[in-house]
Amino acid sequence: FAGTETSPDERNLNISTNKSILSGDLDNDGIHSNNDAYHVIISANDAAAAELNGFTITGGNTSNTSSAILVNGASIYQYMGGGMYSSTSSPKISNCHFSYNVAKYGAAIYNGSATSPAAINNCNFTNNKATEYGGAIYNYLSSPIIAKSNFSGNKAIINGGALYNHTSSPLISYCMFSGNSADNTGGAIFNIISSPKISNSIFSVNSARRAGVLFNDTSSPKINNSLFVKNNALTDGAGAIWHNSGNDFTLTNCTVYGNTGGNTTWAGGIHAANTGFYSLYNSVVWDNEGGQLSGGGLIKNSLIQGFSSTANGNLDATNISTGQLFKNPNGQDGMLGTADDDFNLQTGSPLIDKGDNSLYSSNGGNLTTDQDLAGNIRLQGTKIDIGAYEKRLIPQTITASDMTKTYGDIPFVPTATASSGLEVSYVSA
Repeated sequence: FAGTETSPDERNLNISTNKSILSGDLDNDGIHSNNDAYHVIISANDAAAAELNGFTITGGNTSNTSSAILVNGASIYQYMGGGMYSSTSSPKISNCHFSYNVAKYGAAIYNGSATSPAAINNCNFTNNKATEYGGAIYNYLSSPIIAKSNFSGNKAIINGGALYNHTSSPLISYCMFSGNSADNTGGAIFNIISSPKISNSIFSVNSARRAGVLFNDTSSPKINNSLFVKNNALTDGAGAIWHNSGNDFTLTNCTVYGNTGGNTTWAGGIHAANTGFYSLYNSVVWDNEGGQLSGGGLIKNSLIQGFSSTANGNLDATNISTGQLFKNPNGQDGMLGTADDDFNLQTGSPLIDKGDNSLYSSNGGNLTTDQDLAGNIRLQGTKIDIGAYEKRLIPQTITASDMTKTYGDIPFVPTATASSGLEVSYVSA
């Protein structure tokens, strides 16, 4: 607030001054110590109407003991939820920034045993650290709705650099996961007995020893309209996704590009291990170091670098180059994994109109209302494109100049221009 507003809607959430800060740094020394609050915020029982809007939550520092306190009849354990501990509660959290919180589980937020989903909207989670699981959020028996939020620079010493989902199936949409890390598995997300739905989200420059972005154990997420780019498995493979077990893991209209697997036995793109089985529909997997795919999966209407089979509507990748597919993956700065990367489809891209509409619709998509990753209508024309981006159909005007010619005149070329800048060609009747 600048002090002149008459309603919360007039706030400028982008200004760096006049922040409303809730801090657990009780001794104001700027470092995490035993003198800090275990939890900055607690929401326990019967708090479905509670709302947190426009705050910075920082400096929470839980202990490693199993001690607990009772709040509204709920046990609040000291080692979870440094920024916020939510137990059997479903608060609305909007326009908040969780930063520099520490916990064993869920450094920014711990969501436990919620009977109805918490709603997290337009929030930033930066530089939070879990000494074990869930660098930003740990969900247990809780399936929050997370939308339009950014997760960057969060870290888990073991699993789930940004999110750890245990018996939970959150809905995640229009989110950005960038620069998160786990020392062991799942640089961005770790799922166990969980089936989150993820849409229209970007995963870039996340890292872990294994599974640079996503690790699934007895889990079956559904992901659509999402981009995985320049993520890294440092030593053990699966630069983007490791699907360990679960037979209903589906990626639809996703782009998996430029990820790195540390072990060439397991692909730099997507790896299925043990009983894991994935379904890959209307997607492109390209330029991943250490291979594109490994393990068992069903692939339909997709383009996989190095694959030539056209069974199930797949494209033959022979003689296809990156330049034919996308406008400019490295962006103007020439660096993959930065904000100016452009994965919109190149004019004439072989990905255009090569998807299957029914595969999209049967996996939870709505061709009428859904958007692609750039915010355009998902279906342009009659057939969906392959990948996270749809080639826009732009109306154009063709302008021709008046000409008068007589039979027998020397050969001539009519002059016409298109508003799109494309060449106008002519065929005589």
